[in-house]
Amino acid sequence: MADDDDATEDDDPEEMDGEEEESGGGKKKLIIIIVIALLVLGGGGGAAYFFLAGGDDAKKQEEAKKDEPPAPPVYHEFPQILVDLKTKRGRSRFLKLKVMAEMGAQEDLATMKSYEPKIIDGFQTFLREQDPKSLSGREGTEKMREAFLGVAQGAIGAKKVKAILFREILLQ
Repeated sequence: MADDDDATEDDDPEEMDGEEEESGGGKKKLIIIIVIALLVLGGGGGAAYFFLAGGDDAKKQEEAKKDEPPAPPVYHEFPQILVDLKTKRGRSRFLKLKVMAEMGAQEDLATMKSYEPKIIDGFQTFLREQDPKSLSGREGTEKMREAFLGVAQGAIGAKKVKAILFREILLQ
């Protein structure tokens, strides 16, 4: 009977339930850790694919744009400008110009034509304030170019006029 008592002590149902719970709890914890690890790895892999694959599409689109030839520029030629310059002496000096404006799109040409009188007036106003020395040479030409570009962009919009070109400059 003592053996029976020992057997009953070893086979205590409370102790057996605790052992099963510990092993079952350990398995649950292991499964939860594995699931979390898989989610983290899957999320990281998905994010890497998204960023790396998305970059390839953007690069392909940029390369396609580079392969396309740019649209040819549109030019507008202003009428010849003849203006007398400010001098300290009695004898007048004249400046004769042929000016062109480079624009980005064909649609901007109609806008340029409608504002042409205002733009030419701005050109002439600038020129009448200058003396012949300030307009001679490369520096004078660049000064005129910047001023004319500012006048044209102010009249029709900064993005529409890309450059001012001189076809003829005659200072007498």
